[in-house]
Amino acid sequence: MALLLLAGAGVTVKSLWRLFQLDQGFERDQVLVFRTPRRGNPGAEEWRRSCERFLSEVERLPGVISAAMAFGTPLNGTNEGASFQIEGQAPSNPAHIPRAGANAVGPNYFRTLKIPFRSGRDFSLTDTEGSQPVAIVSESLARKYWSGRDPVGMRIRIGASPDEPWGVVVGTVGDVRECANAPASPLLYRPCRQAPARAMGYVVRTGPPPRALGPSVQHAIHALDAGQPITFLRPLADDFVDQIYPQRVSSIGLVAFSGIAAGGVRIQCSLVLHALRQL
Repeated sequence: MALLLLAGAGVTVKSLWRLFQLDQGFERDQVLVFRTPRRGNPGAEEWRRSCERFLSEVERLPGVISAAMAFGTPLNGTNEGASFQIEGQAPSNPAHIPRAGANAVGPNYFRTLKIPFRSGRDFSLTDTEGSQPVAIVSESLARKYWSGRDPVGMRIRIGASPDEPWGVVVGTVGDVRECANAPASPLLYRPCRQAPARAMGYVVRTGPPPRALGPSVQHAIHALDAGQPITFLRPLADDFVDQIYPQRVSSIGLVAFSGIAAGGVRIQCSLVLHALRQL
């Protein structure tokens, strides 16, 4: 029994190690994340300008390599879904309009998380509410709906209503695992300036340990708005550790129990040998 437990513990620890080594599609180390919930009832444009000022101050901090805004960040479950239509691919049944995970992100989001571009360009500050709608799609979404063709330049309508304006795909990026131990799902990205959100998230790539930069981030934002709440301020790697917490607990428990069982077997063997020497 002890040998079986030890073997099981070895398999469990190996599986946990593989999970740590699994390519998530982005680099989680050296990244600080946080959110700024909307305070009061500012208009969408006023709120967007406030978030961009917060970002600008954070970008100027010593030790910050790059930073970006995003409604959702990987591993925190804040990304939403969106219906979309592709020109020339009208569904036979309007109820079957395709949906995908959706996120609103700012310029440099992909660079900050080191999500690779496969084709096209990043969002820019000129992608505004008054300009043509644009989108960036993940590799898996491109494969599923464009049959392996490069979708850059193709027209897409985000939303189920035929009144929504047609936009264009401007880029394709690598797939991202939204959950630590789940496969990557198709994702559709929109620029923050075309998809305002009530609460804004931020990703910050740092030179020093991310946790050490937390107080500086708080001070920089509160220098602009002393009453602005800042939530979920933590290294992105902590979100990954939290998601695999059940596997870690089961691994530690199994290893500990196996060690106790193996220790019991050794004690029993010692007692038997001692008895044999007395014969």
